[in-house]
Amino acid sequence: MSLSARVFGRFAVVGATGLPVTLGANHLLHAWLGLPTALSTALSVEAAICTNFLGNEWWAFRGPARASRTPIVRRFLKFNAACSVGLVVTTAVTTLGASVVGEGELALANLIGIGAGMAWNFLASSRWTWS
Repeated sequence: MSLSARVFGRFAVVGATGLPVTLGANHLLHAWLGLPTALSTALSVEAAICTNFLGNEWWAFRGPARASRTPIVRRFLKFNAACSVGLVVTTAVTTLGASVVGEGELALANLIGIGAGMAWNFLASSRWTWS
């Protein structure tokens, strides 16, 4: 397996650990607290960005992270900035999907939105955050 395939696999595993964070936070914020879909989705994705950074820093990109002279806080800010595009994509797709399939299917719409943002997040992470 090539290095980039291994890193992508690890990135995907870390992303999968962010799924319960995103889905759980979105359900809590939307269903329990009554926040609008777009806001609850954006906040829940941001929560997952924070937890995913740690997994990517410590495992998926551990070689580049150890070799980097960039301080961890700066890498976090770069990761968050890079993933903000993915956040917009995820929020837009989730909001649109929920309006099409209905609010009762928010988790399904959210999963589709997360998938749509993942490709961008990996590309930006591998090419910019941990380059």
